[in-house]
Amino acid sequence: MNQNYLSRENTDCLKGICAIMVVICHVCSRTNIGASIGLGPIYTAFGYWAVSGFMFMSGYGLTRSILNKYNGGGYLQIFLSKRVLPIYMLMALLSVVYYGMGHLLALEPPSLSCFIQSFFSGIRLSSLGGFYRQL
Repeated sequence: MNQNYLSRENTDCLKGICAIMVVICHVCSRTNIGASIGLGPIYTAFGYWAVSGFMFMSGYGLTRSILNKYNGGGYLQIFLSKRVLPIYMLMALLSVVYYGMGHLLALEPPSLSCFIQSFFSGIRLSSLGGFYRQL
């Protein structure tokens, strides 16, 4: 008996079904198909669940890929050195150039606390709309 229920082939098939369900949800909501008999909320619910399922299976596949690639560990160190560090280095360089140009042009740059807050505060999501909020 096959114990690999979430193999790549199975999840690709399920993601395809979820994508078709999302398309059906969008088509039905734009054309009002079935709205007269009360199917609108059902289509909408199927669309939300399809997006959730698609995201879950995509995340599962990415996690499996990472675990297979970095079986011995060390993913976090490689991720930090290859992805995060270059972004922060570029951000630091551009911040220094920005503040330096402001000083050279005799403009009043923002305070040092504003600079530190923008550099170390991380990413903030101002609007958390989406399918996950409505489930």
